[in-house]
Amino acid sequence: MMDSVAHLFTRLPVRMDVLGTSFEGRVSMADFTVWLPRVRRDESGRISGNLVEPFRSDLWPTIPGAEPWGEIWFGETNHGPGDPQAAGVSQVAFKVRPKPGAGEQVVLSHNVGTQINEWFSRAVVWMELWSGNNLNVEDGVEPTTMWSVQFKEPGSPNTYTWFPSERIYDFSTDRALTKLILESAFRKATEAVQPADAWMLYLSASKSEDPRLSVIELGTAVEVALSRSIHDRLNGLSEAARNQIIVNAGGVVGLVRILEKLDESPQKSFAKRTMDQLAYPRNLAVHAAGQPALETVRNAFHTGRELLSRYAPLAGP
Repeated sequence: MMDSVAHLFTRLPVRMDVLGTSFEGRVSMADFTVWLPRVRRDESGRISGNLVEPFRSDLWPTIPGAEPWGEIWFGETNHGPGDPQAAGVSQVAFKVRPKPGAGEQVVLSHNVGTQINEWFSRAVVWMELWSGNNLNVEDGVEPTTMWSVQFKEPGSPNTYTWFPSERIYDFSTDRALTKLILESAFRKATEAVQPADAWMLYLSASKSEDPRLSVIELGTAVEVALSRSIHDRLNGLSEAARNQIIVNAGGVVGLVRILEKLDESPQKSFAKRTMDQLAYPRNLAVHAAGQPALETVRNAFHTGRELLSRYAPLAGP
């Protein structure tokens, strides 16, 4: 068993009831528990602004200049700070249980650390899709993230460090991550389950700084989802026949019409809205290199997400 601390690049926003709780994870070389920090209370029992370690340990590495564990985000009132709304977590604690063959000292830190980083990266994708937050981009830049973990083995004076590559980004308190989202995201990460390709494209489109490219990639995400849905519904036909039907559809509007016919949908047709809010802006972006307005992009994403949710439902937390 090893205690360690992961220093997040920026604060991970969570609901207040998540603080002090733990989550289980597993990679091929180790089982581990992730602990979120606790609230700090003063002598009168009131919550202070800073978070503290989730439990006491003589094994916490001493890292000069390390940030605090995080801070509470309070609401605003006419008389100053209001009730606690959410928390920004800067550090989390790990209890790591290496498996035989994971190595020792620096080798162990590197091997297990790299796998935990990949595990965490998978979890972040689910957190983003479920919460609607962008946790990987800071100030419009999408860099390799920078958070480090230092391991200190019991009975050893040495500290071992690994530097994975995952960046966390601040988000608004009204979309703070719930315990259910965190538990589900970590479980998906342990099971090595990724969202469908269409949702990964959607997520990538939502992070683009260029509105034109964002709308183009969104259209691609929806087209992938609708095409996959037609393949599933017509699986009695040959693949060549299904592909020809998709090609003849002539784009996302045609694909919507086909799916509505196949499903005999009693709902009002989505075709016109798809044309006005998704297909037309995408065609302008592709052929006229036009920069869509912010409202146009917002409407496109609203329609695109509804289409994805209808024809390629995202598993919930």
